[in-house]
Amino acid sequence: QKYDFDIKNCRIVYHEMFHSGTIPTQAISLIKECKEKNILFFMGVTKKENDNLYNSTNEAIEEGAIILSNMSQEAAITKLMIANGTFDKNEEIVKFMKHNIIGEIIEQ
Repeated sequence: QKYDFDIKNCRIVYHEMFHSGTIPTQAISLIKECKEKNILFFMGVTKKENDNLYNSTNEAIEEGAIILSNMSQEAAITKLMIANGTFDKNEEIVKFMKHNIIGEIIEQ
């Protein structure tokens, strides 16, 4: 099954994952479409990338999703809005999102 979203004018997609760190399998088709169109796909999750992740999460990462771990949904969305308006290159956006500026990424 495919998600029915129009992403033709998008530059970034943010998907908040379930509390358990899983993602619906239908979201994989959206991740693939984003990758094909050079659209960044970020996932909010409470687990770290090197933690034991569920198969659906590992598949999402393999398809190009970028994990934003240990960051509240509000902080992630705010940072994504800042990044979208500030940076031209996807690499700059990813670097900004992974950098802990003022404690928005909770170190464990």
